[in-house]
Amino acid sequence: MKNKKIKVLPTVDNYSLDLVNCFERSFGLCVNMKGYSFSDLLFMMNDFVRSYGIAGKEFSIFEREIFLCEQLFHLDIKKNVVFNELKTCIKDCLVKDCLVLVPGNLKELYYADQYKEIDWPHLFLITGFDEKKQLFYLMDSTQLKSNDPQEKEFVIDQDYLTKIFIGYFEAFQTTGPSFILSVDFSKSIEKKEKIVQNCFELILSRYEKKLVYQEVILMKQIKNIQNEIYSIFNMPKRKKFLYERLRKLCLEYYLIDEETSINMINEENKLIELWQMYINIFYKNKLQRVSLIDEDLLSQIRIKEEYLERIIKKATSKFLNNLSASKGTQDVTKESGFNFENNEDKIIFKKENKYCFTFQENKLYNTWIDDECPKVFIDKRNNTDFNIRICIKENSYNTDFVAGIYIRTTSDLFFFGIDSCRRINIDKTKKINSIKQYIGEVKKADLRIRFEDGECNFYYRINEEYILLHKEVLEDEMIEYGLSCKTYTKAQPLKICFEVLNDCERAKI
Repeated sequence: MKNKKIKVLPTVDNYSLDLVNCFERSFGLCVNMKGYSFSDLLFMMNDFVRSYGIAGKEFSIFEREIFLCEQLFHLDIKKNVVFNELKTCIKDCLVKDCLVLVPGNLKELYYADQYKEIDWPHLFLITGFDEKKQLFYLMDSTQLKSNDPQEKEFVIDQDYLTKIFIGYFEAFQTTGPSFILSVDFSKSIEKKEKIVQNCFELILSRYEKKLVYQEVILMKQIKNIQNEIYSIFNMPKRKKFLYERLRKLCLEYYLIDEETSINMINEENKLIELWQMYINIFYKNKLQRVSLIDEDLLSQIRIKEEYLERIIKKATSKFLNNLSASKGTQDVTKESGFNFENNEDKIIFKKENKYCFTFQENKLYNTWIDDECPKVFIDKRNNTDFNIRICIKENSYNTDFVAGIYIRTTSDLFFFGIDSCRRINIDKTKKINSIKQYIGEVKKADLRIRFEDGECNFYYRINEEYILLHKEVLEDEMIEYGLSCKTYTKAQPLKICFEVLNDCERAKI
């Protein structure tokens, strides 16, 4: 059997483990094989289902994440019962171009903090194997000893992984067969709007039924208060995380206004405070062997929950109605706001085929940690030209910026544009500051990208003719391209204007 390795990048943000646990992170890396920012949508929906459930469904371990990955992201995830050798089962999945999720017990892992101390469940993402060295490749963070994990590529002995795998099922799932999960991500990459549509449809379908607060159900089921109370105390944090992401998503697609967003924040904070009070009282009563339920406090919680439910229900319905109205047109994002990303602060203004980015002096928008740059999504097609005109309209404070065309693949983010040095530059975010550059006092230029045979050709035009600046081989599939601007060093006023040109059309901004 030949060696096999699937390229997986550390694309999940550094959330603390009380907000996104190791199981969720592994599933998040899998959905990000379909699109860079999809894991945040998975975490949002996982917390939604964790808080409110799905009518008629009960989930055992991994089943909630599998359900969401399949329903929302169209991943094909299969449980593979391990009848014989674990390593043979894993390799059989990998050679079919499937990622593999392997449960393990960190009590058996010599470099884990829990080694020989305490049973601790973990989920390893296996990306490949080396047959000669008898190693598996994995994306994991256990070896980094950090409370804010970021997965890195690592290796583990094939037989040693078997020991960790057996330890999991001996400690946590003593009934039923041992299994691993294979993840087939080969179906076509979805646009973000389609994934958001799937999320909102699931939320609306849940709102059609009476909401059941899973916190209350979990409290009633607790047997050992000391062993299980951590998961209860953590639920308000999860709920706050859920509503922060829902609110951000609604702002991004213009489904709520700023006033509604502020009201939501106030009500979220009150709701979280009430839930924390309710859980503290429950914990105190449980220790005293009292089974009273504070119905008055629960009634106050229900009022806040229903207020937020009405806002989210109205916003998600608006999104789906806008989407339905736009079907049948070539540009499903036209005039609906669907073509904007990271535009909660209303940076981008659109008029016909012109886009103006106006920045104030209160916030930076860059890609140092997260990709926070405002963007206009244009298209997702290979073998085509994309032409724009860019003009620096206002930069009296000498703001540091890069403005132009961005190209996002499954593994990289490229920027091609004019920067604050007045040069035309191509960079690869977090990897290469300058792939190629044209040095000059540029304030206005036409830029073109052309996709041909797996390559992206970068052209610029200052006078009459387009000049080829660089050819870049795209190592994996392009997801999207469009307009963007990032700012750094210090937030200062800045205005950049773009015009999308038809082929080689020249027009005034």
